[in-house]
Amino acid sequence: MTREIISNLPMETDFTTDWVKATIRDYRTKDKYAVANVQIVWTGVSANPDATIRIEITNDLLYKTKSAVHNVNNTNNSDDALMISMDGGFRFFRFVYTANSVLTGRLTIIANYE
Repeated sequence: MTREIISNLPMETDFTTDWVKATIRDYRTKDKYAVANVQIVWTGVSANPDATIRIEITNDLLYKTKSAVHNVNNTNNSDDALMISMDGGFRFFRFVYTANSVLTGRLTIIANYE
């Protein structure tokens, strides 16, 4: 099962996604799926590619942990997208994007549940 977290979002402005559930339920079959990995793709980045994408995790939505920080260090990674394994043990996750000096580009983040 796949869920698009961000789709083709402009990269010139900082943003934080909403919290995303790490486990989802298919209400038709009653099956539960946990996030297995996320795929991060950016294209058309201009200026100095120095943006960051931080993954934060939490269990209670009150306190968060910085799970990882990834650098946008080239203009396009569509041929070698960033794939991050998500090892569970948390209930929610979100992405914090910091543009720094990036002036253009598009960002897509997809979560894969198994």
